[in-house]
Amino acid sequence: MDRIVVIGRPGGGKSTLAAELGPLLDMPVFHLDRLFWRPGWKKTPRDEFIRIQRKIMAENERWIIDGNYTSTLCTRLSRCDCVIYLDFPPLTCAVRVTARTLRGWLHGERRPDMAAGCVQRPFSRHFLEFLVYTCRFPSAGRIEDMLGDLGEEVTLFRLRSPGQ
Repeated sequence: MDRIVVIGRPGGGKSTLAAELGPLLDMPVFHLDRLFWRPGWKKTPRDEFIRIQRKIMAENERWIIDGNYTSTLCTRLSRCDCVIYLDFPPLTCAVRVTARTLRGWLHGERRPDMAAGCVQRPFSRHFLEFLVYTCRFPSAGRIEDMLGDLGEEVTLFRLRSPGQ
């Protein structure tokens, strides 16, 4: 396994897992949240975001990329040889999202996998929308459809609980 994609519901632990795997496998880790979001929660345009991902994959023989961004997921899936899908229950992930948001807010810190200038605030409209997104993820089975198209050369690990 030289090119690993880590996906799953928000709060599932994608970034934590990727950060732990990187040193164990001696592979660079790229967090899509850090690459997509700009200070003040400004989005990177889709074409630029795809270029950033393609550059990372072209310049590194081995890599771990964590994050969903289903509109660009096919870019990563076409180059990976392993997918780790953290398919945890909505309630588990909603509780985790809430806990990490409260921790960050109380300590005035951003997540280490998030771009500078992007601190999540509990009880905000953005936070409530994110909780709804977390509970509804993946919408209409889009992730499952994309994973169904993986070739035989790609190993899929679908973990259904944090204990796995």
